[in-house]
Amino acid sequence: MKFSAICAAKLKQDCLNTIDPLVFQPILVVKPLQYCGGFSFPPPNFATHACYMMEDKIIFLKEEFVPLLRQLQPDTQPAWGKMDAQKMVEHLRNAFKVANGKVQIDQMITIDDVHLEKLRAFIMTDKPFRENTKSPALPDDPLPKRFDSLSTAIDKMEVELQDVFAAYAANPDLEILNPVFGKLNFTQQVALLYKHVTHHLHQFGLKSHA
Repeated sequence: MKFSAICAAKLKQDCLNTIDPLVFQPILVVKPLQYCGGFSFPPPNFATHACYMMEDKIIFLKEEFVPLLRQLQPDTQPAWGKMDAQKMVEHLRNAFKVANGKVQIDQMITIDDVHLEKLRAFIMTDKPFRENTKSPALPDDPLPKRFDSLSTAIDKMEVELQDVFAAYAANPDLEILNPVFGKLNFTQQVALLYKHVTHHLHQFGLKSHA
């Protein structure tokens, strides 16, 4: 399933102005982003590369992530952290509800502008979250389980993930506030969600970072 033409157009616009993670400076791409028109060739520079790679992340989130997650067993032990399999899935569901705007954030946790800029640059890189990375927005201990089974939790999580894409398709200029990373447009949101879900897939042995 390809992302909508509206989101593709917005992605193209977002990729015209991106962040070089090495120097935390914006890059302006003046040549047409042929990737966004569906061509497949090695991108000539970082900024077009960022746009080129974004479609892979969208496809992964929309088509590959949930089938991978359904391979998870309730008793699978994590390589690190306190969450069991179902608590991890419900944690992702909560993150998706922030990303689709159903849970609205009133104020930022990250208040230092320099630190915020570095965090926002980081999400646009392919560097993974470190093991045992803990969000400052979360309590020390995992939240209690909300659903009666892992399968049900995955079903509920999938709905919230689909609604992330629906929210941005309905309003391509949408920016949704994240308490740690600030206001995120479609491209930034996809980058963060991809980084987040692959972190937890790696945690439970479903996907490596390589």
